[in-house]
Amino acid sequence: MRRQGTPSNYIVIHALPGQNGTAGNVRCGRTAAVRIAAVFIVVCACAPVLPSQPAERALVRDVARVVDVRQRVGWLVDDVEVEAALPDVIKSACSVDESHRTAALAWLDAEIAGRGGPPVQAWQRAGKDLDKIQDLLLFARTRLVLARANDWVRDGKCPFWIEPNPGFDGYQALGHRWILGVEAGGRLGVGTESGIWGFGAGGGGRVLGGYGITERASLYLGIEGGGAARFTKVPVGEKATIPDFLAIFAIPVVGRYTFGRSTFFEAETGFMAYFNQVDGRIEPGLRAGVGVGGTYLRMKRGPLPRFVFGITVDHAPGWGGDRPRVTQFSAGLRAGFDLSR
Repeated sequence: MRRQGTPSNYIVIHALPGQNGTAGNVRCGRTAAVRIAAVFIVVCACAPVLPSQPAERALVRDVARVVDVRQRVGWLVDDVEVEAALPDVIKSACSVDESHRTAALAWLDAEIAGRGGPPVQAWQRAGKDLDKIQDLLLFARTRLVLARANDWVRDGKCPFWIEPNPGFDGYQALGHRWILGVEAGGRLGVGTESGIWGFGAGGGGRVLGGYGITERASLYLGIEGGGAARFTKVPVGEKATIPDFLAIFAIPVVGRYTFGRSTFFEAETGFMAYFNQVDGRIEPGLRAGVGVGGTYLRMKRGPLPRFVFGITVDHAPGWGGDRPRVTQFSAGLRAGFDLSR
């Protein structure tokens, strides 16, 4: 039998609106809509500037992504960093013909001139503040790397199995292709069940299948499984009670939008359920959530590594009348990779 006054257990996942009455919900809904709109305005404003011609666009995007990732770690000496970046960009450079590489370099020259010219002069005009010329530095470094890669291609250093592809659409991106993603991680949570608060931790993994709808937006459907443990109280100076354990299952729908060159925002919603080991029954519910993450460079055999930090809420309304009502807030980090074709 279940102990009186002790909640069963609950979930640990993603974000849902409040429930303070109809009028309150309307106000909260409008406020949330305004905030979401503001987020997407900022996201769109951060969209990368790229050439309009498809092959040149893909080439510049790939090289800029490599430069962006490397300079986040630390870019010091140009010659050293350019040589280190070449193995990650040579496949992209070898996949387009010389006319597209030349046009991409010309586009970068125009972009650098429009943003203030050589970085040294722009830095001096900016009061020697590097933060004020970050975009210019990115384009200038991208130009250096692409020029060196172009020299390599002209010298015949491309792998013999990589030939120019008229339909080249990028190597470091996931747009306009099918995607299979795998990720796992852990989370901490706090929530209430039938009016009793508790906290806990858990983890799990999921598989996502989706498609890159546009150059920056992709949509996924996933299957997730995991587990968690929950304490309803931790007495001071006494033995702590054994935590409740539960199994979690979910079917999330995830939308992801890349708003930088290596950074993305994602939102998810869907069905979830947890198995209550005390009552021995399944409690169904809903989930929603948001997250911010980043991607690394594609590995040699194809995976594109990524990580996501998510702040989430799950809600089980207690369908059936006698079941507990659960709302759980949580935060955690997930890591994984994407494969595409």
